[in-house]
Amino acid sequence: MHILYVIHAFPWNEATGATLVLDNYVEQAALSNITVSIMVPESAYKNIEYSQYGDAVRLYSFRSQENWAISGFDFALLHAEISVPVLDVLPDLVHVIDWVSFHPALHPFLRRLGCPIVRSVCNFEEFCPLTTPVFYDSKAKSCRAPLAPEQCLDCVADNHKLTVPGALYTYKVLLRDLVAYRNNYRQGITPLLSRRTEFVMNLFKNYVDYVVFPSGNFGHYFRAQLQDTIDFKVIPHGLREIAAVPMRESILPIKIIYTGGDRVAKGWDIMAGALEILARAHNSQFEIHCVGNSHGIPEHYFENLNIKLIRAPAYRRHEAAQVLSTFDIAIAPSQFESYGLFVRECVRSSVLPIVTPSMGVSEFIVNGENGLQLEEPFGESLANAILALTADANALTALRRGLNVSGVSTAAAEFEALLGVYRQVSDVPDVV
Repeated sequence: MHILYVIHAFPWNEATGATLVLDNYVEQAALSNITVSIMVPESAYKNIEYSQYGDAVRLYSFRSQENWAISGFDFALLHAEISVPVLDVLPDLVHVIDWVSFHPALHPFLRRLGCPIVRSVCNFEEFCPLTTPVFYDSKAKSCRAPLAPEQCLDCVADNHKLTVPGALYTYKVLLRDLVAYRNNYRQGITPLLSRRTEFVMNLFKNYVDYVVFPSGNFGHYFRAQLQDTIDFKVIPHGLREIAAVPMRESILPIKIIYTGGDRVAKGWDIMAGALEILARAHNSQFEIHCVGNSHGIPEHYFENLNIKLIRAPAYRRHEAAQVLSTFDIAIAPSQFESYGLFVRECVRSSVLPIVTPSMGVSEFIVNGENGLQLEEPFGESLANAILALTADANALTALRRGLNVSGVSTAAAEFEALLGVYRQVSDVPDVV
């Protein structure tokens, strides 16, 4: 059997949830004697000399779509006549992990291959031009599905990054032109947003045969927006099995990891509220490491002497267990999380996760058994949890040692469940 995986980037160029999942699929497919190829948009077809797959995996590119979040959902582009790649080996099955940045003509092209199309849905970019529907609701919760196009119009116009091309402007001229540019932008996206739901419903009706969701809560949310009946299955993402790393005993200062940066969907607003409270507590028994992309976090948080906030570089996937083993607590206050691989990695590494009840995370975390789930108001609740946990290092060590890891799935178990879907939709006999 030969599977064509479609995704927005190669795993060696980007360490996001989608690419990590694809990397697992490629590895597990090889163990099952299934050959694969990968297709990415032209804009992401780069650094192929760093491919860890060698000649075993064929790599293809397809036309990219500029400003995909808005213009990728244009009916006029769906059947556009564009040049398409010639595949060396025709697939027996196509698995679309996502189609971010692809030209919409990708869908008819895949359908013309004449094989079943399985679709993973791990985020909300089809319906939300800002990818995660958390910007419109002032209470910092996920927008209620189904979303209304006029609601999305105001949100996108307010939150989409607008730039005014041209030379230097005085403040008044810049403000005048920015308002005009914003109004023009709003007028331009109105017709596309008004038919966006129709476009996506057409996509899932005519160009997808089966859908896989990572969590039941997220699947329910997505299907409420789709307003249509689809064949689907919930298959939790799994972690690649690794050698056990010894657990770090909790000693002062307690080490805390946060990886969300200043992203709203990852809970920066909640984190900022907690930091304000922690700064007033004058507690020096912990340090918070902002790992990864933290350049958007205002500098004054790092300069505040009443809290110890430290910038730390991102880690590579193979370093995750080793890096996490140096921490005691993980803060994951996501406002929107379809699954939560990071939280599960923390539990496996005996790092106590403090989480908000967001979709895929609330399905996994049992309060007190494998983590702590915050209650509203989240910022205050987070600050209080940190102060309580860091007051007694021995008690924290006991909590971490008792974390229940039974709910953490493996990459092998995930792919075995996926093979069941492949068998169901495919007539190819050698899906073992």
